[in-house]
Amino acid sequence: MIDHVTLSRGRVAVFKDSAAADVREPLKLDDGAIVSPDGKITLPGSSPRRLLDGELFPLAGGKQPARDSVTLQGGNVIVQKDGARLEVESRPQHHHERR
Repeated sequence: MIDHVTLSRGRVAVFKDSAAADVREPLKLDDGAIVSPDGKITLPGSSPRRLLDGELFPLAGGKQPARDSVTLQGGNVIVQKDGARLEVESRPQHHHERR
């Protein structure tokens, strides 16, 4: 496993020497990118953006592509598709009694 930082189920984690830890302060990667504990990443020369769930950035720099995903976070369904994060709105279901 390569040393990397990722967003997994809404938590930013760093994996180094096969051990995982939550990111608790801004983490600077070797290529100058900065990952914040709130899930934002600032690539060199770019504006900050949110990490995608499953997106992986090696600590040495570069990027691994994110996969499309559907996760359940705090009772909400979160869909990530083609780089966009969407929260599925739940509607109360009405059950009709049959007589």
